[in-house]
Amino acid sequence: EMTHLLKKVKARVETSSEGDLHWLLGIEIKRDLSRHTIAFSQRAYIDQILSRYGFEDIKPLVLPMDPHVQFSKEQCPSTPEERAMMRDKPYRQALGALMYAAVATCPDIAFVVNQLTRYSDNPGLVHWNALKRVFAYLKSTRDYALVLGGNPSQPLVGYSDTDGMSTDGRHAISGYVFLIGDDRKFLRAH
Repeated sequence: EMTHLLKKVKARVETSSEGDLHWLLGIEIKRDLSRHTIAFSQRAYIDQILSRYGFEDIKPLVLPMDPHVQFSKEQCPSTPEERAMMRDKPYRQALGALMYAAVATCPDIAFVVNQLTRYSDNPGLVHWNALKRVFAYLKSTRDYALVLGGNPSQPLVGYSDTDGMSTDGRHAISGYVFLIGDDRKFLRAH
């Protein structure tokens, strides 16, 4: 059955069954057996989407989101002129590219990407500029990798936070993270 399944997969996608896994769906995979870690990187994908959306020369930034900017529906275009200005911006496509990075190897952009999806039906210039900022941040962190594993003797640690006043419409938001092992390994590291 496995041989039959592999034939079907090979008929549709390029595959290799030689040695260790190094690439999967555009994600580079590196194992360090001595440290018991595995690292996932999307440098090639990030370079590709920077080029696709014309952000190759964007100035790198160290934060994915300006902490002083609050998004709201009032920032969405409401006049024909404002809508025309946003018509040629590939907002949804670029946002989709960022979603893949956030889900795969860049959890540090997940919050801002989630916030920007709320305005994908009618994004304004503020939303477009915030989206460009995420690309600028990815440019500065494209050499980072999501590293898992390491010292399994470390305890499980959990953090949570809630905010009920920072979202449009005053809906409560919350977040949590659980770290197993050396917590530095779960951050995207250079």
